[in-house]
Amino acid sequence: MAQDKLRSVEITRRKTESYIESPDVAKASSEVQTAISLPVRMVVSAVGGMVGATVCHPIDVVRINMQVFKYNGISNAVTSIVKRSGFLGGLYPGLDGAYLRQWTYGSCRMGIYSFLQDKVWFLPSLNPFAVRVRP
Repeated sequence: MAQDKLRSVEITRRKTESYIESPDVAKASSEVQTAISLPVRMVVSAVGGMVGATVCHPIDVVRINMQVFKYNGISNAVTSIVKRSGFLGGLYPGLDGAYLRQWTYGSCRMGIYSFLQDKVWFLPSLNPFAVRVRP
């Protein structure tokens, strides 16, 4: 039983190493990264965060309203909020602030990550896994 587990772990390790060390994967990864410029990656990251904020913001609004006011359940809270303030005004107040936060977080995070990736990638003492993976 233990030998079977060890054998399956060894097979998985070999598959992973062959995938990581595959020149095609490394070449494709570096080509994609160089094909998309840093400003484009920053904008895409920020827009992705904004889409996430658009989806999650109403959930946070309902959660906060349920914490502050007395409701009989989620559906009661949503219907009361929409009746009181309208759909957009009730479920999306403060969305502009959420968009601004996601725009700055998303773009800064991608910019800092790309900068550090270029500077730290080949320092084995700081990032040994990345040195093993990258050709």
